[in-house]
Amino acid sequence: MIEDMDRLLQAMDANLASHASHLHPALAGAGVYSTDDLVVADSGFADDTFNLVCRARFPDESAPARIDDTTALVRESGQPFSWWVGPASTPADLTELLPAHGWNAHESESAMAARLSDVPPPVPGGDLRTEIVKDETGLRDYAGLMAANWTPPSPTVHRFFDGVATAVLTPSCASTFVVGYVGDLPVCGAEVHISDGVAGLYGVVTLDDFRRRGHGTAVTLLALDVARRAGVETAVLQASADGEPIYTRVGFSRIGRYTEFAL
Repeated sequence: MIEDMDRLLQAMDANLASHASHLHPALAGAGVYSTDDLVVADSGFADDTFNLVCRARFPDESAPARIDDTTALVRESGQPFSWWVGPASTPADLTELLPAHGWNAHESESAMAARLSDVPPPVPGGDLRTEIVKDETGLRDYAGLMAANWTPPSPTVHRFFDGVATAVLTPSCASTFVVGYVGDLPVCGAEVHISDGVAGLYGVVTLDDFRRRGHGTAVTLLALDVARRAGVETAVLQASADGEPIYTRVGFSRIGRYTEFAL
């Protein structure tokens, strides 16, 4: 595990930025604005799940102007965006500056990390069969699980994954997706994204009717095992209040907080 906390937080933030933007170049109509002090990923869809501002590294003296510039860029796109502020973001008072520029705090999650050597290996899940996604059918199954987070299910999720399927299924893709099945029904899924020396866990989802059976933990452990077998030593994630106790049980510890702002 990365023992230096500043290095770990920097790597976590860089992993989040990579995850937010790495598939956009393969998507028609999408774009990525990346500078030394910011990443803005615009999917072209009206969905802030895929439109993110992150990895802000603004000096104190230029922060208000850079926030203004970023806000103008986002407004010009005409799409909804979320801005993720983490413990490595600068300036230190960024969460206080953003509301004055039209950004409102929407959600807060725990930043967590674990040594992968401390995380249990995957275990058989009874009636659950877990598989690493290797084809378009598996990717559509994962997209369906993600879309089910909304009521009614979000069509944007399917359009996004349909548009980036070729990029996801290339051997060089930084993300690996896992789906769990009960019979032939996809019921849970997870994604692991390897970049900047760490493995980021994202998109852990379980259908409502199949929760509290250990299915989410099963796909999480398989996704993290992918990273462990790739030689990665440290895993990171952002956890909701409900999810934090689950991740604590498999070896994660809180190292800070992320706040999501909406424009």
